[in-house]
Amino acid sequence: MKRLPRGVDKLNMLLLRTDKRTRISEMDRYFCLFICLYIVFDGFNSALQVAFNVQGRVMTVIKLAIQAVLAGTFGLGVIKTFRKGSFGVVVFIEAGILIAYFYSHLVGASGHTYNTWLKNSITLLAPLLISAYMIGDRRSLYDMLLISSWPLLIISTANYIFSKVSYDMHFSYSLIIVLLIHLTEWIRRKKVIYLLLVAAEFFMILTHGARGSILCLIAYILLKVFFSGTSQRRKIVYVMLIAVSSTILFLLFEKYSSNISAFLASKGISGRTVSLLFSGEFLSHDSERSEIWRLTASLIGQKPLLGWGIAGASETINAAIQRGTTYPHQFFLDLLLSFGWGIGSVLSLLSIYFTGVMIKWDENDSLVNHIFVSIAMVSLMYSSTLFTYYPFYIMLGLCLSTLRSRRYVYRRRW
Repeated sequence: MKRLPRGVDKLNMLLLRTDKRTRISEMDRYFCLFICLYIVFDGFNSALQVAFNVQGRVMTVIKLAIQAVLAGTFGLGVIKTFRKGSFGVVVFIEAGILIAYFYSHLVGASGHTYNTWLKNSITLLAPLLISAYMIGDRRSLYDMLLISSWPLLIISTANYIFSKVSYDMHFSYSLIIVLLIHLTEWIRRKKVIYLLLVAAEFFMILTHGARGSILCLIAYILLKVFFSGTSQRRKIVYVMLIAVSSTILFLLFEKYSSNISAFLASKGISGRTVSLLFSGEFLSHDSERSEIWRLTASLIGQKPLLGWGIAGASETINAAIQRGTTYPHQFFLDLLLSFGWGIGSVLSLLSIYFTGVMIKWDENDSLVNHIFVSIAMVSLMYSSTLFTYYPFYIMLGLCLSTLRSRRYVYRRRW
């Protein structure tokens, strides 16, 4: 029998086989595939609209086709694992989301933003949470994420080359997933190719994306240094190396910044992040977030007990800021604004606990846990909203799954 090429054979084993050699179980296969397809399609949608200006009826047909593929993949996962309790998980999570939005409606939330977020939460975000929760082997998810990083890298590169805008936030938060996966592979395998890819992806983010994604990268590196299976002595060495290399890079940048800026300008590279970096406003420029946060604090004071509900204050924020902004751009303020000090404080404490669960070192779980906690929680501290940001729901599902498995192990010990 003719042997398949190595890459094709590995993909075939990963997706199709169920014998002892497979690294992904029947239960995990479709849920892993659903998450990876969602991530790739999300970057694909953005590239079509921004770089290739696909709009109108064509874009609608493409979106419907993508939604059909996603729905079919998720549905197969639920059907295949029906006896393993997936149906109950689906009902519980969907009911929880509906209760949150029903509470929001009771306290006055309504309008276009509310309806859009509700629809997306039920049809897209909840399935992501369910899929992440149902996956039993994180290594299977990581392997499939590594495979999906290649088409996503091609899509992001095409977006970078053909984009008609100089700044694209969605592009950077899509590419940062690829970068962290390839950085993880370099840490694991020490192959130079992955380090070169990380450098290229970092350059694309720096020159075309948002600086917030760079903070996700920094957070991931810190997690790998302080929450890994290495000895304390090695961690100290890593910290010293990072401190020394950062100091050297800073001094070199201070000395040659004008030359670098002139070179990039001569090549037509002048993204927003680059401009802020060379103007000395990389950290100080807050894009009016301080104004949004002051407004949010004032709105929380107006309804401190019950809150405004999910998207309940979106029109008020949009009218005051007048930049299309409908949310606070800060995770904890988002919770307090939506649910008030009582429920919002409880949810804030739970989120801190969940983050602690996610960053705890485990050889297999940390491969994906550290990636998604870096992308989700770090981004939500200064950008986006937890009610629409899909990495947060993947992170939450992985966290609940981790708690479930640890509870099971605890019971077995007794």
